[in-house]
Amino acid sequence: MQSPPREYLPDRFRDSGRKRRRKMHQALGDGQGAASRLEAVTDELHLYTLHAEHLSLPERSTAPEGIYEHKTVAAWREAVSGAFSGPYWWRIESGEERLHVHVIADRTAGPADLVRGGARCKPVYDLPGLLRYLAKPVVLPTDETLAVYRKAKARARRLGKQLPRTSGYVGIPSSKSWQNGSVG
Repeated sequence: MQSPPREYLPDRFRDSGRKRRRKMHQALGDGQGAASRLEAVTDELHLYTLHAEHLSLPERSTAPEGIYEHKTVAAWREAVSGAFSGPYWWRIESGEERLHVHVIADRTAGPADLVRGGARCKPVYDLPGLLRYLAKPVVLPTDETLAVYRKAKARARRLGKQLPRTSGYVGIPSSKSWQNGSVG
């Protein structure tokens, strides 16, 4: 008797030290990568970890399955854009059974009411280590999250779309204009 075919974990749910290091090295790019350019154009990098209430987003924006909805991701992206000035990197994650966002930006770039050095806004002392940590999957693989992902992926495929991007850089110099650590 043949065993049923094994279901493989989709790439976005796979996690390994090697994968995290590769993503970290890609972001740093030997001083030319996007994270390196962000660090060079800011005075003091901080990691902001924010929930919907910190960005005045409605409670419905916190549902974990929203990470696969263009409208929800766009609302988070716009809220981050309104709360931050200057260059930054953002990433939406599903954790603690609700969505939240991580932002790496200058100490003064984020919401003024957040305590610097507090739980929501911490100085970045080890950028490579932080990048390795943030290279983890945006959703933890459980039977439930895999089912939600597969349903969202099938829906997107039927509509001829991709799932929304859950991270990005804003306001950093382009790699083409960046030469040896300065804008050329």
